[in-house]
Amino acid sequence: MENISSSSSPFHTSSPTVLPENTTADEDSSGLQKSMHCLSMVVYSIACVLGVTGNGLVIWIAGFKMKKTVNSIWFLNLAIADFIFTFFLPLSIAYTALGFHWPFGKLLCKLNSTIAFLNMFASVFLLMVISVDRCVSVAFPVWSHNHRSPELAARVALGTWVLALLLSSPYLVFRDTVVSSRNTTSCYNNFALSDDYTSEATQPAPAPGGPGEQPCWPKDCSELPAGSPSGVYIIQPPGLHPITVPCEAGGTDGGWTVVQRNRQSTGISWAESWSTYKHGFGNVHTEFWLGTEYIHQITQQKVYQVRFLIWDASNNMHVADYSLFSVEDESQGYRLRLGTYSGTAGDAMDSKNPRKVHNNMKFSTKDRDQDTYRGNCASRYGGGWWFSACYSAQLNVKGHITWGSLCKGNCKASAILIKPAPCC
Repeated sequence: MENISSSSSPFHTSSPTVLPENTTADEDSSGLQKSMHCLSMVVYSIACVLGVTGNGLVIWIAGFKMKKTVNSIWFLNLAIADFIFTFFLPLSIAYTALGFHWPFGKLLCKLNSTIAFLNMFASVFLLMVISVDRCVSVAFPVWSHNHRSPELAARVALGTWVLALLLSSPYLVFRDTVVSSRNTTSCYNNFALSDDYTSEATQPAPAPGGPGEQPCWPKDCSELPAGSPSGVYIIQPPGLHPITVPCEAGGTDGGWTVVQRNRQSTGISWAESWSTYKHGFGNVHTEFWLGTEYIHQITQQKVYQVRFLIWDASNNMHVADYSLFSVEDESQGYRLRLGTYSGTAGDAMDSKNPRKVHNNMKFSTKDRDQDTYRGNCASRYGGGWWFSACYSAQLNVKGHITWGSLCKGNCKASAILIKPAPCC
């Protein structure tokens, strides 16, 4: 099985201090990335406003107010190329603002990329033609005076547009959209000419029995080959498409599939809809929710156990293990089932207080209230969770991670890991 990311997970269970040591570096990297994204949106916005208005003004003057000359034709075509490019910049601004989620469909994905390269080729070719025109005018003034005309310039400009369009046309063919396991759509270059395509870079090793058999992905992280490092891998539970998950695979206590990670300083709001929680969201390399439906599908394969990792207000890691773990299907509200507790974090999931118990509770979100509270716990406190009325533990929340009496709203981080129970 090929490891997609060889870097170790920051939630490695064998080292309680890994998360605190990496928190600053991860936050700095995430902060720098967000700053660059914000800067790019500001630059795009300025370019859009100035480009559309400025080039629109040039088009109006050169196309409708000035006498048609060779120079006015050159500048008119340059302005048209830049106007089209800047006119489509709001799509790139929105794509960046939405965390590189493309909601505009496949046609605009193809068109947006084609326009960008059409502008590049047309601008370069027109600037080259202008340079050649100037050179000819100086080197052959008599010939230029007799033959240089607006009609010839218009035909040359049309030729540059045709050539630029031909060179940009591959993006109309190969640009495509794909929906990830986190329910986000990406606009990318797909050089496959068939939908039945799998990259060799992500192919698993052939199944035992020879090359004639179909290869298969592991069903969860416990089926990774011995010696596999922790990182992000592709798994495929039966009846489900391949999905990417972080695996805690190192050491004698490996084989864990990570289904949730959160930090106090997360950029994720966690106040998502039922559909978003169902299919998952976030970034598997940082903070994320794998997806309630995917967690359900994984836990239907075998009898599973779960490990909750909690980093308290002092960055000390605590463990809460439950001998059994399953999530029922959507028709049952993704009800949570837990076994016997052991660990150092305290039993916050199976509280003796019926108003704060989470075991045997259905999953609730802001748009689907399935808790036992007279209101909606998810709307009131934020995030999706197995609420009762309302909670003793809440890990899917922005800035107020809570686990029983260990840390009430000031936990530094959390992670949820599952793997087959040792008895089965």
